[in-house]
Amino acid sequence: MGSLEDLRNPGERPGTFAMLIYLMLGPMLWGLHLTLIYGANTLICALGGGAAASRATVITATVLIAVPLSLVLLIQRRAGRLFGIADGRAGQRTYDAISRLTGLLSLAGILWAGTAAAILSACVQGR
Repeated sequence: MGSLEDLRNPGERPGTFAMLIYLMLGPMLWGLHLTLIYGANTLICALGGGAAASRATVITATVLIAVPLSLVLLIQRRAGRLFGIADGRAGQRTYDAISRLTGLLSLAGILWAGTAAAILSACVQGR
């Protein structure tokens, strides 16, 4: 379909909210990951938990967020259809590319922050 046909059939376009979720899924999961690992680390240290508990929490949060994001990146086109971005629509390849890029960058950030938080000594600064 051409751009004129897109203007004639606006009902076929994905919703704005669904489009934003699709494009920003990776950064949203990355933000959730940062909140979880640093919030949990602070809470565990404040309650007197040890470094092992903090490390286990960070590793668990990293795995629980990195695995679903990796799966979405592997089935990118199916995820796009789930959010209403049909095959062959104008801009579909661009939306997929943006979502893939932000997802890959977010996955790198999740793994980087998770690895750093798991390796470094926890609860040292709070003492």
